[in-house]
Amino acid sequence: MTMQLPDVDVLRPPDEKPLDGWKEIAAALRCSVKHAARLASRDRSPLPVYCYGKRVYAWPSEIRIWQRLQNLPYQASKIVERVNAKKARPRVSDGGNRKR
Repeated sequence: MTMQLPDVDVLRPPDEKPLDGWKEIAAALRCSVKHAARLASRDRSPLPVYCYGKRVYAWPSEIRIWQRLQNLPYQASKIVERVNAKKARPRVSDGGNRKR
């Protein structure tokens, strides 16, 4: 299943400047240049980058949306873990012998 990015042309601020080159893209992702290039070339949900001749650029708004989409499965699994932990927690009962 491939995640589709929403139409970010509508969401992109008019004064937003593109990230020009792998160094700027990697800095926005807080990773190495090699890892950023690897993220762009993967089959499942690739990083949204654009090539113009030998130049590479990306829009910061698209990268932010992409990062959120990558984090969704992780967040969902954490929520499921919390719900399951609450269900599995044994109920503590003192048998009605509380001191008042």
